[in-house]
Amino acid sequence: MIYLKTAWMMLKKNPITNFLTVLQMTVVLCVCAVMVSAVTIRYQYYAPFRDYFASNGVFACYNTYASSDPDVLSVETLMETEDILGALDGATDMISCYGAALFDLDNLNQDFRVISYDKEILERYTPQLQAGRWLETNGDQTRVEAVVSENAYGWKVGDVLTLGDTPDSDGFSVEIVGMLENSARIVGNFSLGDVGLDFNSFYNYYSFDVEEIPVLLFSHEGLKAAGVPQAVRYGSLIRFSDAASQAEIDAAIAQLGNYGDGAFAPMSQIQESSIAYLFEQIERLLPIVVIVFLLVVVSSVSGSALSTRKHLHHYVIYTISGLPWNRCVCINLIQTMFLLAISTGLTALSLMALQRFTDTVEILLSGWLVGVFGVIDVMYVLVSMAMPAAMIWRHTPKEVLNR
Repeated sequence: MIYLKTAWMMLKKNPITNFLTVLQMTVVLCVCAVMVSAVTIRYQYYAPFRDYFASNGVFACYNTYASSDPDVLSVETLMETEDILGALDGATDMISCYGAALFDLDNLNQDFRVISYDKEILERYTPQLQAGRWLETNGDQTRVEAVVSENAYGWKVGDVLTLGDTPDSDGFSVEIVGMLENSARIVGNFSLGDVGLDFNSFYNYYSFDVEEIPVLLFSHEGLKAAGVPQAVRYGSLIRFSDAASQAEIDAAIAQLGNYGDGAFAPMSQIQESSIAYLFEQIERLLPIVVIVFLLVVVSSVSGSALSTRKHLHHYVIYTISGLPWNRCVCINLIQTMFLLAISTGLTALSLMALQRFTDTVEILLSGWLVGVFGVIDVMYVLVSMAMPAAMIWRHTPKEVLNR
């Protein structure tokens, strides 16, 4: 307890220096939190399909249904994953989003978009839901499930719709098992150019306010069991063997273009752009972190040295009273920990205020953030303690009294 009281008493004798140190350290931690959170938030959308993005392959996103004859669009010409894989030399596997035409047989005037996913996509990525659950992949695929966005039709979790692929079909029952958060990021992009392609091109923020029509998300297997014609459309990731040459990749891209209009790119381009995007925030903010942290180091070392030098005679008194001389360094350590605790508290308050009053800053608590904070804190403590420890260990109580 005597250590705590003594350290706190010494801190109060240097208010300006300590205030500046706390302020600078708070800035360092806040900027680090923004930087690490930006990378973490972005990475959570890259991670589910990172093995595809890093592979030797092709990204494809059709603006129309993929068709073996785009000029004569019919059920017979629509292409699914196995059709495209069979047409591409060297392709080993492919995951896709599909489009389909469905009608609400109870109200044919209701318009909506349909996206269905391969099983692997459903298992790898779950969008944000405001109610219900995500689509099952291991259940009974003869029971068709759907997840719906916000809508003006009153569709909600638990409703059962009667849908058909033509207005005069017998139809089949669809149970709504989940509802998307508004502006949730879903797999599948609706209209895409070939500029600036990266992993974000495989996703879309679906907002009912923007799209003005709802979307129904299905399992590809579920709709297939119901006999609904589907075609590759809103995004595909195609992998080739590692031995595939660039000429084979270019030939595949040309072949994919024969099946409809869209955006196509080698996966190497997607990967390169994705990595650049992931670390864009670090490149912007790292210089600020380094500069401010250097200011913290300088002010902390200077403050600690001045405080230690000023209180050497006090340490002699503590030593005479029974405190070992080398233990006096613990007082400086506690002072440093006090300043660090205050800085961390102010950082938490500042970040909460930023998230509450601005829409441009999003902080995500993660292991990466805790790790970065830990590294910065340890560096700060070691640097702050270096000078006081050297001064105390270089002198003896007798030398201090003889001055």
